Amino acid sequence: MRNIDLIWLKEIDSTNSLAARELLANPDIPQWRVWAAEYQTAGKGQRGNRWVGEPGCNLAFTILLRPHNLPAVKQFALSQVCALGVCNYLERCHNISAEIKWPNDIYVGNGKICGMLLENSLASGGDASGEEGPRVGYCIAGIGININQVQFDPASTVNPTSLLLESGQKRYDIKVEQERVLLCIYELYQRLEAGNLAAIEQEYFEHLYRRNGWHLFEELAEGEVVRGLSQQEMRNRRLSPVTLSQSAGECTGKVIEARIAGIDDAANLLLEQRDGTIKAYAFKEVRFIIEK
Repeated sequence: MRNIDLIWLKEIDSTNSLAARELLANPDIPQWRVWAAEYQTAGKGQRGNRWVGEPGCNLAFTILLRPHNLPAVKQFALSQVCALGVCNYLERCHNISAEIKWPNDIYVGNGKICGMLLENSLASGGDASGEEGPRVGYCIAGIGININQVQFDPASTVNPTSLLLESGQKRYDIKVEQERVLLCIYELYQRLEAGNLAAIEQEYFEHLYRRNGWHLFEELAEGEVVRGLSQQEMRNRRLSPVTLSQSAGECTGKVIEARIAGIDDAANLLLEQRDGTIKAYAFKEVRFIIEK
């Protein structure tokens, strides 16, 4: 693949950890170096979780990105690019409709098929354009996609699924699928570099899991009340009521009924409650309640 330097590994602790080690030894590694492993012994997931996969069955890879002139305040765009790239891969290559569970898990129906962990390094501000403020120096984007696995450890993740389970087809060639998903992410990244961030943000919002309707969420920390959203702005978000049909299950935090109102500039999830209150939640401050 032109412009993509793909390195295959039989086994590694974590492709993200390997990328970090190699960058420490050689800070000038060019972007689009990709480390892909047939098996990770200590794969990283969000919230400090491990990403557990069956050897040789799934995709586990890390992409090194060096965005040109991306302000630190817009670094969530890299997460949006990777998430949309995986959605496009599933939709275009396999005709499987996929959604993004904020911030970047990929779901097919209520099953999780992909998780990712992005680790950004910021650089000092100031460039040829005269803009100030810190910028993204590089991004280590670790992505795991369930491809051929059909049996999962129930303790490892909620409602896992895979490409094989969703399609009902024969086993897939992992290396072919690796190239396909990389090309889809590369296409989105080129659009970001060309300055099309607004369109990417809109596509991300349109792909959000449970974007429409009322659902149950668990507050892990009190959200910040958002002020200044007018009724017209709410109508512009095209929200529509849908009957609630989720169980709170075993929750230790406060359970709220809400619908997604959007994503703010800080990548926080905006939730509107029945009384019209809109709150912003950072990652780890709220979780979706999903029936097992």
